[in-house]
Amino acid sequence: AWAEWAAVAHTQVPQAVIHTNQWLGEWSFADYQHTFAVQPGVFDLVVIDNYAFPGGSPPGSEPRNTSAVSLMQACATVRDTSLYANAPGQPPLPFGYYLQGYNIKPGYTLSAAQIRAYYYLPLAMGAKWLNMFRWAAPWVGVEHGQRTASYYVFQQANAVVKTLSPLLSQLQTTRLELVHGWHIDP
Repeated sequence: AWAEWAAVAHTQVPQAVIHTNQWLGEWSFADYQHTFAVQPGVFDLVVIDNYAFPGGSPPGSEPRNTSAVSLMQACATVRDTSLYANAPGQPPLPFGYYLQGYNIKPGYTLSAAQIRAYYYLPLAMGAKWLNMFRWAAPWVGVEHGQRTASYYVFQQANAVVKTLSPLLSQLQTTRLELVHGWHIDP
């Protein structure tokens, strides 16, 4: 049924993108492999929601680890899923990421570093699509009808992504690793 629906969608609206959409951890890697093996050619993009900051998690899963390592691990999960989504010998499916647009705990403010990490980590790992989907609460860049400092951080990040987009859209990662370094105190 999905394959037939996807064929109609791609015929009627060729520019449409059909993507997955699960919470990070909602499906196992095996679930994704099974879905893509049973329904090859249906999805154009692997997308997972990972609302890493307080208030955006599924009920009962608080608190979240908001470290850069945690964000990289989440991105790596989406990336690994996309690398193995297509049949052997086929190019990997591109992957995307929903940014923290869902629901932030009242009183919690994303720092500029968190906003930038949330944008740039997925892109550095090869993501082709970012989405700040917003419902269920006021937008994170506006309070009492006024733009907040975070609004301008989002604006700047969007401008950087727009500038880099022609290069990022052609980036094809084949290997990704964390190389530990060392620091000498002066």
